[in-house]
Amino acid sequence: MIQRNFRKIAVTVLTTAILAAQPVNAEGTAVLSRNGGWEVQYDAEACHLIGAFGHKDNEVLVRFSRSERSDFFRLALYGKPFASSVAENALALDFGQEKGPAVVTAQAGMAGQRPVMIATTSFASTGKAETVSMSISDMVKVMSKPAPRPVITSDQEAAVTRLIIGLPNGSSLNLQLGSMGAPMAKMRVCVDDLIRSWGYDPEAISSLSAKPVPINSPANWLTHQDYPKLGLVRGHSGVIRYRLDIDEKGKVRKCAILEQLAAPEFKDATCSNISRRAKFKPAQDGQGKPTNAYYTSSVRWLYPG
Repeated sequence: MIQRNFRKIAVTVLTTAILAAQPVNAEGTAVLSRNGGWEVQYDAEACHLIGAFGHKDNEVLVRFSRSERSDFFRLALYGKPFASSVAENALALDFGQEKGPAVVTAQAGMAGQRPVMIATTSFASTGKAETVSMSISDMVKVMSKPAPRPVITSDQEAAVTRLIIGLPNGSSLNLQLGSMGAPMAKMRVCVDDLIRSWGYDPEAISSLSAKPVPINSPANWLTHQDYPKLGLVRGHSGVIRYRLDIDEKGKVRKCAILEQLAAPEFKDATCSNISRRAKFKPAQDGQGKPTNAYYTSSVRWLYPG
């Protein structure tokens, strides 16, 4: 099922701290079956693959999201098991990899009345948490992207049939995903449509000989003076993922918010200041000529209190 209209879910981010993941424990793991099929939903800035598991009080929603061609995705987990009093939690995620579960850093918050945790991962991710932060000041951090991983084949996607989640409190969930081959194939179609809606050719973007590269430090794109006054008054923190459209001269033509785990005031503070300060060496096409392309990244706003 494909829906081109998607209602964005506002997420309130909690106070900053980190809880460690517990090992995935097969004994006592709650097994939840999927209710119905997967839904592919089109958003203006992302593609989402959504499934529901369990029933009523124990229902869990799972959302895979992508904004570009990549093996990585944003994994959002909604439901009571993901309630947390702190903003950052380490989750152990096991998609059945030979090397065992990956430990990822998940942002926690509330989507209406529903607790949520959101992390970046892939079906091949293993080992320790992959999200790293680079300090800008005591109040703002730019988040680096995970290191590249081997390409995931369609056969490997099809082999993924479940997700075991190790939670910080020691409990674990076994979500019966079913084969992810066909759902992820639909996700790739959605992503190509999305890139076209931004005004780019997906094949041209994939064949770039060089992507846009910042020529001034992203650490200087935001400062503590940019912190929204309303955010300071209310004690808000948050995370913003954004996309910059870069022209053939390396200038920022547009800033768009891909994901907002923050109060509304952080959206304008992020885009207005980064658009003003960011400078780039433009992308190069397959023949080495400067061309239009886009750049994506994230910023974490940290309340100083």
